Amino acid sequence: VNECLLRNGHGPCQDTCINTWSSYRCTCDGLPGTRLASDGHTCEDIDECTVNNGGCSHTCLNTLGRAFCVCPEGYMLDEDWKTCVDVDECANQRSIATEHRCHGRCINTVGSYRCEPVDGDIKEQQTVDADGRPTDGGDGSEQEQPDYDTLCPTGYHFNTTMGDCQDTNECSVANGGCQQHCINSDGSYYCSCKYGFKLDVDKRSCLVLNDSLRLADVACPPLFPPRHGYLECSRPIDEIADGPNGGSLKITNRPGSQCILKCPTGYRLEGKFSKICGTTGEWIGDENGTCIRYPQPKLSCPISVNVELHPNETETTTVKLRRPETDVSWERDVQVEPYWVKKDSFPLPLGSLNVSYTARHPVSKLHTECNFLINVL
Repeated sequence: VNECLLRNGHGPCQDTCINTWSSYRCTCDGLPGTRLASDGHTCEDIDECTVNNGGCSHTCLNTLGRAFCVCPEGYMLDEDWKTCVDVDECANQRSIATEHRCHGRCINTVGSYRCEPVDGDIKEQQTVDADGRPTDGGDGSEQEQPDYDTLCPTGYHFNTTMGDCQDTNECSVANGGCQQHCINSDGSYYCSCKYGFKLDVDKRSCLVLNDSLRLADVACPPLFPPRHGYLECSRPIDEIADGPNGGSLKITNRPGSQCILKCPTGYRLEGKFSKICGTTGEWIGDENGTCIRYPQPKLSCPISVNVELHPNETETTTVKLRRPETDVSWERDVQVEPYWVKKDSFPLPLGSLNVSYTARHPVSKLHTECNFLINVL
């Protein structure tokens, strides 16, 4: 009898079934990152993080079939995808010290940064509003402030203290509309159900399973994430057990479990990747999502500008500049040095002035810089 003919060639094995004389044997060759369990039939995950921390300099995150390195706030993965390196928030002294942030010198520190005043800085002589933003100080008229939240991607809000976009916790309001469990994620959230329930088609309500005992033996096969991403999977919350070092025990793909695609710093999710383990042992949901590297912000500076004094002007003239083309928010994400050049129209004496623009992506923190001269003749 060829036992391997059952279940489309898998027989009683979770992965590969090899028929032998009067018997059979199972292997897990088709599921990388797994090995044959002690029962001789199922495949169990190999925790790569137990050996040399998976080669990670900081946190190693084990998932089914693979392990990923994760960095703390203020760090990002280097090109080897294992080493966490400090993010220089003050690159070129301008990438983060905008007029909405540091009003002086930006000092980079390991994992963070700090601001220090500069003696004699012209910005200390300007009038500032309650949020520390410089005002014109001219005719006393109020300037309309932009709605910063509309400048952030969906699922994020603008933090006026830190000056960047941060994740919105949708679960903090009315449990996100979920009947049972609401799980927040970067830029989004999803609902899940207790064991013995399943998520309804509205993705919010939970239905009682009539035969929960039968489901105890049902499991979905391991999922493998697309390139540059990793999967964050959750068992039904009632079943999560505490593991060592404050973590949780490795996840099994029981009915009701959900896996979503996560992207590391410098990448964004394009499309959807959200799978739920169904009651038949098959994954249900979208899997056309992928992690795309954020591009450098676009920024085009004008060539050097020559301005001649008018006949009735002797030492100072008014210079008007066109804003450079960019694909990020001019008000929030573009830094100008000197900062008052950002007003587009300003008085300037005889001589030359070096102007620099820095565009910073609100999520990936990548930045682009350009420079030009204004010559008053």
